[in-house]
Amino acid sequence: MPYSTRCYLCLQSIHIKWTGEKRGEVGEVFTPEDIFHYAYAVFHSPTYRERYAEFLKIDFPRLPLTSDPALFRALAKAGEELVALYLLKSPKLSEFITRFDVPGSNQVEQVRYVPPLEGKPGRLYVNREQCLEGLAPEVWEFQIGGYQVLKTWLGYRKGRTLS
Repeated sequence: MPYSTRCYLCLQSIHIKWTGEKRGEVGEVFTPEDIFHYAYAVFHSPTYRERYAEFLKIDFPRLPLTSDPALFRALAKAGEELVALYLLKSPKLSEFITRFDVPGSNQVEQVRYVPPLEGKPGRLYVNREQCLEGLAPEVWEFQIGGYQVLKTWLGYRKGRTLS
């Protein structure tokens, strides 16, 4: 049985109709984008990442499907929001939760994270004087495929000036 047919049959289990064209009312139809957004939400779930951590390092991820249309829609909506954030198209990005307001060279020299202590927010230093203030420990510790994302990203930018 071709892969597309198997996917279609699996997706019928959530009791909403397939359309290749446009999104309908909640519970009526779903689009390829809905499936992508659902998958994006599931793959970014901390519970999913923890449960399948070893498997994700060696193979393609498995996508568990739900038979609950409301849950499918909720996850697809969450995934859509995540995609907008990833593509820097979300209006939420104009609401900063961190500050980087200490004047200096903006050059990445020595990366060091200081977790929140005694009411002070977490700080990520990029050099001796400048830090990103208000960084949650979960953001600093976030990993994909065994790599600490923020630490790795900044490590590749050592000696460069942040803009």
